[in-house]
Amino acid sequence: MVQPLIDALNHIGLPVHRTIDYTDYAALVILPISYYVFNRSVVYSLKPIFLNAIIIFSSLAFMATEMPPGENAKFTNLNKNYTFNFSKRDLIAKLNMLQLEYVHDINNYPGEKVDFDSKENIFYLRDKYKPNKDTIAVLLDYEKVKDADTVRLRTLHAEMNISGNDATSNLKLLSLKGYIKKAGKGSYETKAINYFEKYVIKRLKDYK
Repeated sequence: MVQPLIDALNHIGLPVHRTIDYTDYAALVILPISYYVFNRSVVYSLKPIFLNAIIIFSSLAFMATEMPPGENAKFTNLNKNYTFNFSKRDLIAKLNMLQLEYVHDINNYPGEKVDFDSKENIFYLRDKYKPNKDTIAVLLDYEKVKDADTVRLRTLHAEMNISGNDATSNLKLLSLKGYIKKAGKGSYETKAINYFEKYVIKRLKDYK
């Protein structure tokens, strides 16, 4: 019954998805037990706050925890160029600000923490199960950058070259990597580039 609504939302660009898992029907075997427990008088002696807590946790338990369909993908040889009407040093400074916001968001996400290498100015995603650390941000020293330099920035999600002078700057997107959701129309590569343009390029232009 809900599928036509989901299709309509996806058609207008809102990525809504549901996962049909018929094994969830196995949970129905608990209903007779629940009926028995909640018909006992002792249940109604509980304080309302405990009853409300049970309702809330039960509702959350019914929500799907699977990620929407998609794939972990890496796209190379993109060579997408973006030009800005501010200097290369300004571009690097804004990239640093954007990366720090990203690090802050990750640190506030439950279960995720970031380590910082002060010598290399690199932020790593902490993962005790991985021998090699994932670089999520690299702070560049814009004061040491010369007009003739082309700066390479490589993180867990993107690789790019930065060039320019005191008047204009250019960012060349070389590659992208990440989990791409399958929603709406277009290829995975197009979705990845659109995501990068929305959350990186647009924000760089909006920074004052």
